[in-house]
Amino acid sequence: MSAALELKVNGTALPDGVVEFSMNDELLWSEGTGRAAEDGLMVGSVVASKRTFTITWGVISQAEYNAILGALPGGFFSFQARTYNNLLANVTAYRGAVTGGEYVGKAGGACYWKGVSVDIVER
Repeated sequence: MSAALELKVNGTALPDGVVEFSMNDELLWSEGTGRAAEDGLMVGSVVASKRTFTITWGVISQAEYNAILGALPGGFFSFQARTYNNLLANVTAYRGAVTGGEYVGKAGGACYWKGVSVDIVER
């Protein structure tokens, strides 16, 4: 997948090796949204639509793991996702936790991890 998928944070490419990439579109509702007591109908209005991008890598080296951590700052940042010539996203975002995945061992002096993932949330 990663050959066709380009992910950038503040213009810096995230490491290759992405095995899963998904986009979820969430509606954000106004304050006081809910079901009306008298008839059970939904009240409120949609105030925005925001996306969450979930990225999961396959087996990566410790250096690639460190590059992921180094590329994802605290606070807000620019995030771009592109596949071939199609722009999927170009948003201001923040990140959730980088989950460490599973340590799969050491080979040739390098440590390797599997299943490292992160959620990137549109601001």
